[in-house]
Amino acid sequence: MTPTSYILVVRCGDVRIRLKSLGEVLLNEGYYVYLGSAGIRRPYLRVLRHLAKVRKKVRWHVDHLTTACTALAGVICRGLDENTLYGIVSEQREITPLARGFGSSDYRGHYSHLFKVETPSGGGHEILEFLRASTLSSCEDVELVFK
Repeated sequence: MTPTSYILVVRCGDVRIRLKSLGEVLLNEGYYVYLGSAGIRRPYLRVLRHLAKVRKKVRWHVDHLTTACTALAGVICRGLDENTLYGIVSEQREITPLARGFGSSDYRGHYSHLFKVETPSGGGHEILEFLRASTLSSCEDVELVFK
């Protein structure tokens, strides 16, 4: 199976997320990206689960994030595993990792899979364009998923 990962684009207000394993995570108003693995037969189903605002069982760190904030879009990246995608994203100057250990328990060498995005305009469409230019060119195939 082709390695597949995803980037979830999220907009948050000033929020506090309480996690058993990490304690309290404070997020300031702005845009964030979360990296995840989608090595399943239909990766868009995983992304759609994160985009859904229906009540869902809060199981993973990303579930806490999408409950407290608004998931705007998901970008499925075929051809890159989560580890490789992390390496590419973490090299971007406009992206800052937050909350050590958030979503990255499978990768002890990763600081976090949650990043704050600091782009000049800072809007959702601008972030997707930034990701396209900086990161997604490394993917074999890209699929955008919106609500």
